[in-house]
Amino acid sequence: MEIIEYSEEWKEKWDAFVLESSNGTMFHMQKFFDYHTPGKFTFNHLIFIEKTNIVALLPGKIVDGTTFESPIGASYGSIVIGDISFKKTMEIVST
Repeated sequence: MEIIEYSEEWKEKWDAFVLESSNGTMFHMQKFFDYHTPGKFTFNHLIFIEKTNIVALLPGKIVDGTTFESPIGASYGSIVIGDISFKKTMEIVST
């Protein structure tokens, strides 16, 4: 599994994944994050990829280089998963 940091080139794929996910909400959409004034928040959203497919998303930011926090500016945050097994979900949250 590969974990990459979100960039603008992933925007459409990110939002499409959220819409097709089993637990994504409007608060996970990049369209929602874009509602904020540019530069107001710094995000380091993560994308979990397996065999070129997105399997999970984790919106948030890195604080002090060691801590990952839910994104400020969203009502809440959580990992967003697709149609994957419990075993795969545990692998993602353990990474």
